[in-house]
Amino acid sequence: MHLRTFALIAIAISALAAPTVYAQNAYPSRPVKFLVPYPPGGGNDILARILAEKLTERLGQSFYVENVSGAGGNVGTAQAAKAAPDGQTILMANNSFVMNTLLYAKIPFDVRRDFMPTAIMATIPMVLCVHPSVPVNSVQELIEYIRKTPDGMEYGTPGTGTPQHLAAELFAHRSGVNLRHVPYRGTGPAVNDAIAGHIKLLFGTAASVEQHVKTGTLKALAITTAQRSPAFPDLPSIQESGVKDYDVYLWYGVLVPAKTSEAINAKLGIEIDAIMALPDVQKKLLDQGYAPVSLDRVAFARILEDDLAKWGELVKSIGLGEK
Repeated sequence: MHLRTFALIAIAISALAAPTVYAQNAYPSRPVKFLVPYPPGGGNDILARILAEKLTERLGQSFYVENVSGAGGNVGTAQAAKAAPDGQTILMANNSFVMNTLLYAKIPFDVRRDFMPTAIMATIPMVLCVHPSVPVNSVQELIEYIRKTPDGMEYGTPGTGTPQHLAAELFAHRSGVNLRHVPYRGTGPAVNDAIAGHIKLLFGTAASVEQHVKTGTLKALAITTAQRSPAFPDLPSIQESGVKDYDVYLWYGVLVPAKTSEAINAKLGIEIDAIMALPDVQKKLLDQGYAPVSLDRVAFARILEDDLAKWGELVKSIGLGEK
């Protein structure tokens, strides 16, 4: 498929006005599964459970979460791709949905062919942190320090193909420094080893490092988004610190199998939009470092295509993916 395929599919709902009314009224008629392709406790899981609770209240039918982890999210995502397109299986994804496609030579799903975007519900910035023993206090000082280090610097991530992984690789590529990847099995172990000094550099989500930055066990140098974050208002962005065209954040979005009816997908999008406007939901997300948003399937489709282009260019230019 070509660029904007997602958007063209999403816009097609306008031609289905009559069936939409019937299908929206009928859906859901039985329990609906939120498939989370990661273990419990992570961002995808937290957000899926918030949505499941509210959708259950609003639609009078049970929405429940099932965690199917493995292979960096690929196992659960592949299961969602093969699910019946009846609205009974919903995937909660993040940036790795796109990134894994670019990094792995063989992957059991196609992000364009097998899925239909529904909505993005939240984003979260990452923070460039170093161990307090690293004698730098800015991004430019870090770049100069790494350039003077013969073997470069090790950095930790929750795993290969995660947004943290490619955020670090993009930083290395744009700033011309040598970074060596140390993948962990999840955010917790990576953060713990950064605090212990076993790795000196970390790109961590705002939620995962905020407390450690406040206590001084990690030193924050910059935020990954182009604009400063309300969670760290005094922290400059990497871009304003001199690394051009650097703007990276995690998004969390809902997708359904590709042949799901436009009516069902539209109803889910409308409900998610309403849920994201609820004060208690917004407070819950803000308290955990997320930025609540409500981006419909057309906007989501655009982000997916932009991510495929952006990260595809990076992976190709540095030879990061599997052959």
